[in-house]
Amino acid sequence: MTYFFSEVSQNATRDSTSYTVELIEYKPVGGSGWLHKYSKLKNTKFGVIEYPRVEGQREPDNVKHWYWNYRWYERSRKDGKLHIQSIYIPQKLVSKVRSAIANRLPHRQIQNILRGV
Repeated sequence: MTYFFSEVSQNATRDSTSYTVELIEYKPVGGSGWLHKYSKLKNTKFGVIEYPRVEGQREPDNVKHWYWNYRWYERSRKDGKLHIQSIYIPQKLVSKVRSAIANRLPHRQIQNILRGV
């Protein structure tokens, strides 16, 4: 399961943060991996601010309202267990990665798309 911050309380102060957390379960498709959206909470001298900054309501499907990671499962060479690996995705490449996942490309090819190879 993946956690992400959905809303910052208006009464949040520098010492205490108050926010709600939604549980969303992302299921990987084949060996392609999945997209993970998230936001960051920063303490500033004006209070707690959520990034990326959005005017009004944060829309779940708007690419510009979130930071994005591409995640996939990879088996560890040391212990043989599956671990989640991730790489940052610029907002302009999210649509390319979505289509690559929909076409069930292996995660190594998707990584090459992100690196510009």
